Amino acid sequence: MVDRWKLVRAWGGAGAACLAVAGTVNAQSFLGKLETPLLRTEDRFGSAIEITNDLVVASAPNRFIGGSSAGQVFLYERDGSGQLPEFQTIPSTTRQFGEEFGASIALSGPWLAIGAPRRNVGNEDDAGRVDIFVRSGGPGSMYSLFTTLSSPDLSDGDLFGSSVAFIGDTLAVGAPLQDSIAFADSGAIYLFREDLGGEDNWGFQLRLTVDDQFEGQRLGETLESGPGVLLAGCQFDNDVGTQAGSVYVFVPTSPAQNNWVQIHEITDPEGQPDDRFGSALSLFGDRLAVGSPLDDEAGSDSGSVTIFRMIGGDPRVWERVRKLVAPDSAAFDAFGTCVSLYDGLLLAGAPFDDPVGLASGSAHLFDANIGSKGSWGHVTSITDPMGSFNDGFGERCALGDGLVLIGALRDDNELFDSTGTVCAYGFEFTPCGGDANGDRIIDMADLTSVIGSWLADYTGEPSGTGPGDANEDGRVDFADATAVLLNWQGSCGIE
Repeated sequence: MVDRWKLVRAWGGAGAACLAVAGTVNAQSFLGKLETPLLRTEDRFGSAIEITNDLVVASAPNRFIGGSSAGQVFLYERDGSGQLPEFQTIPSTTRQFGEEFGASIALSGPWLAIGAPRRNVGNEDDAGRVDIFVRSGGPGSMYSLFTTLSSPDLSDGDLFGSSVAFIGDTLAVGAPLQDSIAFADSGAIYLFREDLGGEDNWGFQLRLTVDDQFEGQRLGETLESGPGVLLAGCQFDNDVGTQAGSVYVFVPTSPAQNNWVQIHEITDPEGQPDDRFGSALSLFGDRLAVGSPLDDEAGSDSGSVTIFRMIGGDPRVWERVRKLVAPDSAAFDAFGTCVSLYDGLLLAGAPFDDPVGLASGSAHLFDANIGSKGSWGHVTSITDPMGSFNDGFGERCALGDGLVLIGALRDDNELFDSTGTVCAYGFEFTPCGGDANGDRIIDMADLTSVIGSWLADYTGEPSGTGPGDANEDGRVDFADATAVLLNWQGSCGIE
């Protein structure tokens, strides 16, 4: 096997914190954090982090703006040199005190949705709203406010905008403290559709609830989405034990997506009371990661992450693949507070781990194909050796194309407490001999890929390679078949 993952770059000025600690693997690490204007007490920069291609968005929902702690969102875009300069800041549009603008973020194409769940709407306190921004140009172009959404049946304390997720041209918004007719704080999810009710409009489509509502269920606290599927984490659900947690699955009833229904509920077959399964969700392809930060798998509230696979593309059928814990899991680490999947990698945070001080925090990277296909082996542990007591490094995290982002919401700067930090790292895949189909496992599928692409020539393509090119020389020929056979049954993990 060869080393296929390493930290190659990080961002920020000299003297910043956020060093990666490689643990037992031979990974190079660098220094850096996302640059922001001077943060102040309880800004909690990094409360929400999103990555889409080269665009990074991070929020400070308690940021002091215009005389009040209304919140602000920061945007960064990776340039040709691989750096992540800040190119725009978006402050709260209303600047209401404590509205928590930036508590949730979602990106899709030109659209950026930002939740402000404690914004007052009319006479309704903490009803919540979502601002939608749009950019009309390419990289580096600015976002401008397009419209503002609110619940069609808003009331005090709904916290509409606590979570947001795009599913194609549909935006889902969570209101976890919305009351049903029978149950207080049961929660709801609201769907809005682009161009519904007219061109350039985001019109209300429908309100989603679940079949087994109860008081305090808080549906809509956590949302995740993929093509044609919406997932709602419900950490307070009681199906397998008091507050053991679950994940509800919603799909449209037709290709037109005019109506959505609940079709399944995912639970942890080993679930116990107070696990809080569903606190964090991440979906990539047919793989789903679910965080249970209060699971007692390796000690009280040590936490766990469970990987599921959607069978045959059917969101009604999910196979439990494996439950993961951090290699150094201990009581009260809360591993699984954040999860992020990308291309066979999983990043998960343990913000109450104690590597460099009580609750200083850590994050852990796993690879689906280390050791063997689907084994989800541990790659590396990441901490901040310049961290300190109660930083909470790993409370938020995001994984993207060559990027690892980790939030430490309670980190202090030189002047103020709990200002927050987002640490940014780069990574790359090293060449993997014989991997003709890109799944990082060398088996019959790779030989089939070589045969199916026989004599293809990719030398004129921008990537310089393609399917079947096992040795990455731009052509598919006998040399590729040889590379597959020489590496047969190997994997591209880290020794």
